[in-house]
Amino acid sequence: MDERVDRIRQVVNLLKREVGGNLRVSLFLYGAHLYRYRVEDDPPVGRWAWQVGAEEALDHLDDLADLSRFPDGNPNGAMVEDMLTHVQQALVGVEHFERTALLTVGSRPPHPASVHPSEVLPCPRGHDWAEEMTRLERRRISFAAIYDRPASGGRGAREAWRRLGGGRPFWLSFVDAADVCRRLRLMPDDAHRAPLPFVVTDRR
Repeated sequence: MDERVDRIRQVVNLLKREVGGNLRVSLFLYGAHLYRYRVEDDPPVGRWAWQVGAEEALDHLDDLADLSRFPDGNPNGAMVEDMLTHVQQALVGVEHFERTALLTVGSRPPHPASVHPSEVLPCPRGHDWAEEMTRLERRRISFAAIYDRPASGGRGAREAWRRLGGGRPFWLSFVDAADVCRRLRLMPDDAHRAPLPFVVTDRR
């Protein structure tokens, strides 16, 4: 948990330098389905922060690092599909022209909406991660993902992480914050940066 929070903190700190006061950060916290008798027993998906500035987001991340761990729940999946549903609902009313990016950090893939050949148990609430991703993609959101263990669940899990990761997820232990920001299209590639110092001489 601490290493995941550290990676998010690195991304926020870098974007704070690159974007400055225009940066707005939202944080959603999700756990794992417990598959008990009542779906209400599952840990809730928490909107930890909504469109806050970088400094406030960093304060929230400090609080997040101090939280007790959620129950382990199902070992083959996590409530990623519930998180995507909450993000989609939260974005209702947000103008499409605002540049938006979604960074997912975790270890387990989303649950399918129904019984699936991957044998990962379906989401108890019937949320469909693929449909939610399609809705978010229509908003032209940029995606990146950081995970810390090989994807379980076979082909379905690999496809989920591919889409969540905007092509390929980053490995937690080796990820560079600048690479994540570029994947999210929130920072230009080095090739598009002007070398500094940039000197213009008028020879007229």
